[in-house]
Amino acid sequence: MPATLSEAAYQQLKDISSRLKNVTFYPLVRRSNFQGALDMGVVAGYGPGYRKEEKPGMNAVEMINGIGSGKIAALYIMGDDPVGSDPKLKETLGKLEFLVVQDVFMSETAKLANVVLPASSSAEKSGTFTNLERRLQQLNKAEEPVGESRPDWEILQAVAKKMGDQSLQYGSPRDILKEIRSVVPFYADLAIGACWPADKSPVAGKDIDLSLSSDTIMKQDVITAERLLFSSGVTTTRSKELGTIRHIKIEV
Repeated sequence: MPATLSEAAYQQLKDISSRLKNVTFYPLVRRSNFQGALDMGVVAGYGPGYRKEEKPGMNAVEMINGIGSGKIAALYIMGDDPVGSDPKLKETLGKLEFLVVQDVFMSETAKLANVVLPASSSAEKSGTFTNLERRLQQLNKAEEPVGESRPDWEILQAVAKKMGDQSLQYGSPRDILKEIRSVVPFYADLAIGACWPADKSPVAGKDIDLSLSSDTIMKQDVITAERLLFSSGVTTTRSKELGTIRHIKIEV
C-alpha cells in the first residue's frame, strides 16, 4: 500500500481500478527516472528486477530515524537535497559522524557535508533512463562536464576502487546497460525507445508497497519557479529565467 494513502482510500482505489479494464495507471512522481530506479532495485526490500531480498535495507525515513537513534553514523547522499526541502533535517544530519554529498550544485545538504563530490548535470553526460510508461530512453551528452565534475557512475566507480573494490570495470554507460540487460530479465531484449511489457514484471498483479516512504521528509514542497511542484529545487533554483516567477511557499 502506498505510504501516503489511508487504508480506506487505498481500498477505494483498488476497487475503482478493478472496474476499469484495459486502463494503465501512472503515478505522479518527483523525478524523471523514478521508474528506472525501481527497476534497478533502489527501494528497500528489492534488488534489480524486483527480486525480493531476504535482508531488506532501510528506506529514506528509516535512515533518517536511524541517525537520531544512533544506528547510522555515516551517510552518502547522491542527487538529493533533503535539508533544502525540509530545513528541520539540518539538525538531524548534523548528528552524523561523516556525511558525503554527491550533487551538481552546493545544496543546503552539501553545505553540511564532510566531503562534496561534484557530479555532472544531465546535459553533460550520456546514458539511458526509463520513464513512467516503462520506456527506455537515450540520454545524449550535449556539452562537456564543468570543472572537475564527473558523471555519477564514474564517481561511484572511483570511490569503490579507492575502497579496495576492483569489481567495477565500466568503460562507458554502454557497459552499464549491458550488465543491466544481463541482470534484469525484462531489459534483456529491450530496445532503446521501447517499453518493457508490464506483464513481465515479477510484481505484476501483486498487492505490495513500492512507495518511497517520506513521512518525515519533504514537508515543505513549493510551487514556484524556484522549485517546481514537489521538487527540492537543486537545479531549478539556479535558473535565472525561472527565478523571475513569483515564489509561492506551501506548508504541507
